[in-house]
Amino acid sequence: MSELPQTDEVSGLVISSITVRSENIQKEDKKEKEKEKEPAVKKPRAKAKPRKKKKKKPPVISPTQKRLSEIGDTIPQVEKRSNQDTLTDYYIELTPASIRFSRKLFPLAKRSNYVERQVITQWSYKSRANMLKRLLSLDYTPLFGSEKQIPVMITLTYPGDWQTVATDGKAAKRHIALLKKRYESKFKKPLIGVWKLEFQRRGAPHTHILSSITMDLGHFQLWLSKTWAEIVAHPDENEREKHLRAGTQVKAWPDYYKETPHSISHYFGKHSSANKGGVKEYQNRAPDLWIEAGSIGRFWGYWGLVPATATALVSKEDALFMQRTLRRWHKAKREFKKVRVQRSKKIDGVIYYRMASRRVLRLSHQGGFISVPDGMAETLLAALKAHKGTPVENASETVSREPQMPNKSNSEPSSDTQVEEIQATPEKRVSLGARFKATVKRFFAPLMRIFSFKVRRDKTE
Repeated sequence: MSELPQTDEVSGLVISSITVRSENIQKEDKKEKEKEKEPAVKKPRAKAKPRKKKKKKPPVISPTQKRLSEIGDTIPQVEKRSNQDTLTDYYIELTPASIRFSRKLFPLAKRSNYVERQVITQWSYKSRANMLKRLLSLDYTPLFGSEKQIPVMITLTYPGDWQTVATDGKAAKRHIALLKKRYESKFKKPLIGVWKLEFQRRGAPHTHILSSITMDLGHFQLWLSKTWAEIVAHPDENEREKHLRAGTQVKAWPDYYKETPHSISHYFGKHSSANKGGVKEYQNRAPDLWIEAGSIGRFWGYWGLVPATATALVSKEDALFMQRTLRRWHKAKREFKKVRVQRSKKIDGVIYYRMASRRVLRLSHQGGFISVPDGMAETLLAALKAHKGTPVENASETVSREPQMPNKSNSEPSSDTQVEEIQATPEKRVSLGARFKATVKRFFAPLMRIFSFKVRRDKTE
């Protein structure tokens, strides 16, 4: 190897460059140490501007809630007892389409058969009762309050290979949450409605949503199909194309179902019975894939709606009278349900099962709720006042709201005229039997007319 020429000039240049660099490094180190020794000077903070206090807007009271509060004020109430009292308190709760009775015993203690909240794996009788009780008490003014709003029923389904994208209940709930966010970002308002989770025969989940829109059904259908396919995002292109074409359905709310809590609860509850061996039982049975994964989650819910209630503390005598009156009114409707009963053959004792009809009972244990038509609360309070011997106030208004029943003959007066005649004279009081018969006749007038028409037609033929 050839050695580099070491001259004085070259060596001097190299030595000088190294010394200059080392001196610069030492100076920088001294400056940093001096900065560390110096105390840090705090800069004065700028004074924050005082925040303006936002004025709280007064709560908006809907017409439904206002009407219930007015009716609740007319209920004869009693004073609330102290927590040390061991007597039972009786409450009545009025909602837009139901009347509920409850009891509270002080001091409050857990029941002997109390069970804490568990993992949801099936649809039960209690689940259906809770759903109907809540749907009957909701205020649907935000959903159907404007004439521009078109009530629609939305159905969201999954592709044929649904196990890939909906492995458990959390995945399905996540898809619905993403759809709500897409809807809010698109239309600048939250999605309001009632939803119910069901299952097809093949096990695939699908969701029904009752909501309202302010645009054309066709344009909303196109946007919903594209958005739902993007949210589910099946990895297979063929499955994704099929899901884009047939993954959603938007239908207008049927005309024969009125936009009332009673009709909505009837629509959601007609196929939600938890009877074993029923025709639509499979719709409420979750697949084994979801049950093995853990909790299924909720089967139903609502968005953007608030219950409208009016609660009053009443005496035991008044509570029992109103319960018995409503129980007799419901019994006169003669409603039956199909139940699965066990039977055995007399010859060989073989056990078999068959479907039987049983009468539907309501308010049989001094508590519970019952679905009632509009105007039933005023009628019930008028009957209570008449039973207690107090003058019936505003009874003519209550009777005038109901349609008058035509007379069967010239000699027999209608039920409405009988009630008006009794209420016109303050000396006469409406007894329980007369009030009950008048109520039954008024509510079953159309059925009586149809039956009498068929009988007359058979006689003429």
